[in-house]
Amino acid sequence: MASLDVALAYPERTDWPAAATTAARQTRRLQALAEDLLLLDRLDARVAVARPATVGLAALACRLTEQYPLADRPLSLTCDSTGPALVQGNRNEFERLLRNLVDNAVRHAAHRILISVRNQDGWVVTTVRDDGSGVPTGDVERIFERFTRLDDARSRDSGGTGLGLAIARDLARCHHGTLTLTGRTPGACFLLRLPQAPSPGGE
Repeated sequence: MASLDVALAYPERTDWPAAATTAARQTRRLQALAEDLLLLDRLDARVAVARPATVGLAALACRLTEQYPLADRPLSLTCDSTGPALVQGNRNEFERLLRNLVDNAVRHAAHRILISVRNQDGWVVTTVRDDGSGVPTGDVERIFERFTRLDDARSRDSGGTGLGLAIARDLARCHHGTLTLTGRTPGACFLLRLPQAPSPGGE
């Protein structure tokens, strides 16, 4: 909050609407950081999801693409899926997992982001792909570590905490799944695998 300290020290020289806007932005970022840390603490202490529900991951992903606020960035965000792609777990946590992956893609994409959801050999396989600059080979695992922000991300990222991908991987693991970064290029392609839930009719 150094900007507020300067504003209070020199009130007659301060653009107060601009100072208030900056303070609000910094407060939102601190709040997001606190919420992320609390979520990670809960995930660290949890072995499995309590009271899992059956969730249609394809429908969740498609709805996220329709509602995601792209602001004024000229990006195309689309979802491609076949079938309901049922998984078991916490619906809000699945939504958070997907949103974190999309947030990351939006920060780095040049023009396009594609989410794909498929049923495959007892798994629901989801990919989130962007056409950005990609991730250096040496950082493929490091990007999932907490508070990691690559050099390129620091110059382009607006407000990330460096916890989004760590939270996404922990959420995948809590739901008995995996989250990895594939070797496909150009851009980055995150691969999420979750156990497929039986259909309600038992088919």
